[in-house]
Amino acid sequence: FGGFVEWNKGDSNENSMAIPVDDAKFDIGMIIIVVSAAEKKISSRAGMELTVSTSPFYEGWVTSAATDLADIKEAIKDRDIHRIGSIAEFNGMKMHATMLASNPPFCYFEPESIIAQQTIRTIREERGIPAYFTMDAGPNVKVICKASDIPAIMEELGKVFPSEKLIPTLPGEGIRTLTEDEWNASRAAFEGK
Repeated sequence: FGGFVEWNKGDSNENSMAIPVDDAKFDIGMIIIVVSAAEKKISSRAGMELTVSTSPFYEGWVTSAATDLADIKEAIKDRDIHRIGSIAEFNGMKMHATMLASNPPFCYFEPESIIAQQTIRTIREERGIPAYFTMDAGPNVKVICKASDIPAIMEELGKVFPSEKLIPTLPGEGIRTLTEDEWNASRAAFEGK
């Protein structure tokens, strides 16, 4: 599917799947800040298993994630970048709090992850540009923003991070088969030709 999807957890391979939510054909984009491309010391699977079994915050996060999901689907429907971003930012930080409360505690943040978070807050608060961060189980930061604001945000981030660590992106289309010309062009770009 293209645009926004919801992952239906399900209980088997038959019903654990992505469900389309919205085609994302509005002014929304993302910038990935690559803090580290190195393999994580604690894999996502191992980290989640430890969190589920030892973090006293885990159940609270699961409960709040259900509310966050309902709220963000409404925000997407309303095309409200401020609500989309603030919900995603808060949910991501709650997830990382569960890891800090695991036994033993662990953290995926690197110093540059925190610098990225602070930079995004500064862009939002001082420049008035709606930009919000989120992180999955790793050190890299994703910036949720208006597509039309990507150049201004890239300029600000470029003062802190080298350009090769910044990847601007837009919502993608659904899966499709490439033509031979598209495949060759993609392959050439990947191989640096």
